[in-house]
Amino acid sequence: MSENLTDKLPPDSNERLLATLESIDNRLKALDTRLTAVEEQGARNSYNTRPIWEKVLVRLEGFDSKQDSFEKRQIGFEQKLLEFEAKLGSLDSKVTSLDSKVDEQGLDMRSGFKRLARQKAELAADTIAVRTDQMDLERRMDRLEDKYGDRSGQ
Repeated sequence: MSENLTDKLPPDSNERLLATLESIDNRLKALDTRLTAVEEQGARNSYNTRPIWEKVLVRLEGFDSKQDSFEKRQIGFEQKLLEFEAKLGSLDSKVTSLDSKVDEQGLDMRSGFKRLARQKAELAADTIAVRTDQMDLERRMDRLEDKYGDRSGQ
């Protein structure tokens, strides 16, 4: 069994087989060369992108800190908004109370003005009555003076 199996093949078959194997070997070498070139290019690219990724990571950390700061500010704004709404509610109730007091004062003022108008009318009537009485007294005095004459001059 130590016979060589290739001895049984025709002589040109051996050569074809060797040529095919050599062609396959050459293709494998070319493929290995291309694969090595791709690996080297990938390694170079990874070195080229490393600074970019480092910068990206630094910026992402900056975004995280800015987002934390923004969230804190937003919570502060929400608290201030709640306080503002509470103060606004208090102010609204005070304005409502003031509005009702103004309405009451308006009613009081209207009744005061009506009372004042009545008193003015009474005063005017009294003034007219006094003036009428005064004029009547002056006429009577004039008649008396005419009737009895002016005795102070005699």
